[in-house]
Amino acid sequence: MRALVITERNVKAAEALLVTYQSMVECAEIRFDHLLPEEREKALILPSCSDLPLIATARLPKDGGVWKEGEEERIDLLRKAAESGFAFIDLEVDQPRSLLRNFVELLSGCGGRLIASFHDFTSFTDERTLFSRVEEAEGLGAIPKAAVMIDGSVSLLAFTRAALKLKVQPADRILVAMGNFGVPVRIAYRHFGSMLTFCAPAEKIAAPGQLSAEALTFPYALSRISEKSRLFGIIGNPVLHTRSPEIHNSAFRSIGFDGLYIPFPTDDTAAFMEIARLLEIGGFSVTVPFKEEIVGRLHEVDESVRAIGSCNTVFRCGHEFHGTNTDYDGFLAPLKARMGERGGCVLMIGAGGAARSVAVALRSLFDSVVVANRTHSRAQRLSEELLGAKGHVCSPEEANLLGPYRAVVQTTSVGMSPHIDDDPLPSYCFTGDELVYDIIYTPEKTHFLQRAETAGCDIIGGKEMLLGQAERQFELFTGLRYPKDPEHRENF
Repeated sequence: MRALVITERNVKAAEALLVTYQSMVECAEIRFDHLLPEEREKALILPSCSDLPLIATARLPKDGGVWKEGEEERIDLLRKAAESGFAFIDLEVDQPRSLLRNFVELLSGCGGRLIASFHDFTSFTDERTLFSRVEEAEGLGAIPKAAVMIDGSVSLLAFTRAALKLKVQPADRILVAMGNFGVPVRIAYRHFGSMLTFCAPAEKIAAPGQLSAEALTFPYALSRISEKSRLFGIIGNPVLHTRSPEIHNSAFRSIGFDGLYIPFPTDDTAAFMEIARLLEIGGFSVTVPFKEEIVGRLHEVDESVRAIGSCNTVFRCGHEFHGTNTDYDGFLAPLKARMGERGGCVLMIGAGGAARSVAVALRSLFDSVVVANRTHSRAQRLSEELLGAKGHVCSPEEANLLGPYRAVVQTTSVGMSPHIDDDPLPSYCFTGDELVYDIIYTPEKTHFLQRAETAGCDIIGGKEMLLGQAERQFELFTGLRYPKDPEHRENF
């Protein structure tokens, strides 16, 4: 179930959200702690105003809530909510056992259930507390809810191990992974053994890492996903901005493939590889800054990875993970379409993992490739390894001195959302004759591209490369051809 968290101040606004989102979610949580005191009693009518099963809770500050009144008043309000038809009441598992048992009995008589919850806003590393809290709740006949902070890949690995151990014994449980590194759990909640995931109305996010109901509808379409759906994803840091889930999930839906592609914010590739094995992930894309590092984590890589020295695509072969690089062809196709004859000089900005496949592609089209990078040694190493006699290295400030260039290609993350006003080469003066290519796709037209366009240059955005390389990834992940006109393609 997708549970919409409603944190409105008055009942009228809460009721309006129930109507607006009833087709996007299967459940809703009314946060009584956010309601104005004079609105709380009025909210007891909400179960009769909606076909959605409703959760009632009044969260304390220690659990991320804003309840300021007394405890007796809070418990009395939740008891009234149980009697008014709320399907679930959420109370903390550390409440007195006698109180929790009373709520279990009361809700049983009303056709509802108690959720016994605990929240931990420190980094999750120890599964023992999780197991003990879950055991306490289940011993009372309540649904256990564990909301813990995931602050990195190691933390997510610990959570994954704990969740899969619990999943061996199926039961109604709610497992919430807070923070950006916990986003995969919020999307693929069924794979982690959770009965629901919380979401929020757009612009009203109520907890760290929480997604909007709109996001869970598109691009993830969770209503069609089960715990048996094959998982795929993308690793990077940052990565939550990526549009790759739109590309892959739309194609899955178009051909009826039972798969789910999600972002995995990552800060430790070794930990992620273990997560991939535990979840039996079928394949994943790799973006900055891990395209080089991931190579050493794989069972085997193909000639494209050995030649370029970086990997953007990992796919499963039996129990092993193999790597390839689809960036080369994805990058080259739109450039070839606009270039006409080969030759001349090109300026490439950056010498990171993304630049390696670009450098090899540029070597095939131009007579010389100038690499502008702030770290001279890194640019020199890339030039020697990949460009040979065609390669030249300069600082960003020297780039204007080595032209003219037929093309300028931007490969760094500078200008990527949310730092959209940054410029990777602020001192460079466009002549208006260059073809300018920025591989960033969010935003679609970076500040760098806007500056080039204003100077009269033809420009290429990163979306074309993104689509080209993703289509080949899709084929490697699924063994199927990418559909010609996937659902929602117009949104890319």
